[in-house]
Amino acid sequence: VRRLCNDCKKESAINETLFPENCVIPENSKSHYEAVGCHSCHHTGYLGRKAIYEILPITNDLMVPIKENHLEIDAHLDEKRIVTLKDNALQLIISGTTSIDEVYSLLTN
Repeated sequence: VRRLCNDCKKESAINETLFPENCVIPENSKSHYEAVGCHSCHHTGYLGRKAIYEILPITNDLMVPIKENHLEIDAHLDEKRIVTLKDNALQLIISGTTSIDEVYSLLTN
């Protein structure tokens, strides 16, 4: 995803209507950042990129569901405390690294 420009990003209060319907925003989140645009970022509001990723170790618990094409593994991810793409994207929004608009599609179910 594109990184927000540190010279011009604007802090705004969290507004739940900006997020997809089923997205759970962390309770301690008070603000997010928006792209503005300045000379440094060529008036785009973004400067550089950041990878959003998910690492899923294939364990014995996962081999059978994968082989049987049962890809509903959310419970397993929660149990093993694996950081999902969605969780990673939310953290980047809250930290001011990127904007809601940039990762909106990852936040939907």
